Amino acid sequence: MIEPQGKSGGGGVMRVGHYMVVAAVAIVAVVVAFAVFSFVVGIVVEIVKIAVVVAVIVAAFWLVTRIARRSR
Repeated sequence: MIEPQGKSGGGGVMRVGHYMVVAAVAIVAVVVAFAVFSFVVGIVVEIVKIAVVVAVIVAAFWLVTRIARRSR
């Protein structure tokens, strides 16, 4: 019958080094996720800024043409 190895065999036992590697990978994953999230939010903010500027330009053009039509 197959039985799990004990501490003497070393199979299936996580040592302190393994926990440190898992913690390091988790920290790197959090930093990368934060950087990606910041990048995506930055892109969305830039798109919103551009949309607001375009909307203001269109609104100003619309007002000027409307006033010009009334003055004729």
